[in-house]
Amino acid sequence: MRLPFILFLLVSLSTCSKETVEPVEQEAELYYLVIRFGQDENAPNLKEVISTSLRSLGNYRISTVYMGDDNQEASFTIRRCNSPKQAKKLLAALRKEPDFEKREMRIVSQRAYREMLKKRSFYGT
Repeated sequence: MRLPFILFLLVSLSTCSKETVEPVEQEAELYYLVIRFGQDENAPNLKEVISTSLRSLGNYRISTVYMGDDNQEASFTIRRCNSPKQAKKLLAALRKEPDFEKREMRIVSQRAYREMLKKRSFYGT
């Protein structure tokens, strides 16, 4: 009774080859631009400046993220740049704004960004 099933398995396995299995492609790396700002600064105003500065370059999602042991270290994250080159364009556009000339900004990969969030630190990587 089990012989037909075993034969079926043998025939099935023999017809499968490694060439027929498509390798799973790794997800393309995404990049983030993280901008640090102080506690005493007006976050909604800075967020509006960022939004206005980047409007001509596309529609980017801007999030406010609080880090540090007591959630006092605040930063903005501009999400989902497809390449470091694209993130550098955003950085250059923001550097032209007087509010962002000397501000601390980092371009990080998606993996590094996740590490930043885990460690809850701007320098988490």
